[in-house]
Amino acid sequence: ELSTLEQLTILGGNITDEGVAQLANLAKLESLRLSHSSITDQGIEPLTKLSLTILNLEGCRLSGTAVRDAVSVAELNLSRNPMTLDGCQSIGKLQQLEAIFLNYTDLSDEDVAELKELKNLKHLNLNANGKLTDSCLETIGGMKQLEWLEINGANITGEGLASIRVLTNLKRLNINDTLVPRID
Repeated sequence: ELSTLEQLTILGGNITDEGVAQLANLAKLESLRLSHSSITDQGIEPLTKLSLTILNLEGCRLSGTAVRDAVSVAELNLSRNPMTLDGCQSIGKLQQLEAIFLNYTDLSDEDVAELKELKNLKHLNLNANGKLTDSCLETIGGMKQLEWLEINGANITGEGLASIRVLTNLKRLNINDTLVPRID
């Protein structure tokens, strides 16, 4: 029954949409990591009713649309998923989000623009999204609470970094493998 379970991690398991539905009865679950499985958007919908604060679904088969009802989640990892514009729009409505990981999701500047209303966001990880350009930095510059930005592997330039100079809370910036000139 596991009625007192607060954290659950299943990495690389053979969990399916049907298996995820059984987890919806874990009322005390706060942290769920189901990385590298065959779960789809349809499969995680029952989980959005739980009071999860951490949801890690890295490497599944998600577009991101099903998280629209995950209103208690503060930390969301959808890295290595086939994200869509609709998925980014769904994520952009999750005002409680403080950290989001969207590495290796093939995001575009238009996708990132859908995240502009995330006013509580402190940690944004967009590593290995080669379509991102200086335009996404304009959106990110509006995320005033941001403390940590990782955007390695993007097509951003030194000029584009001017857009994030307004982020007075930014403590950590990772911009490896970008078009930003090397500092000697």
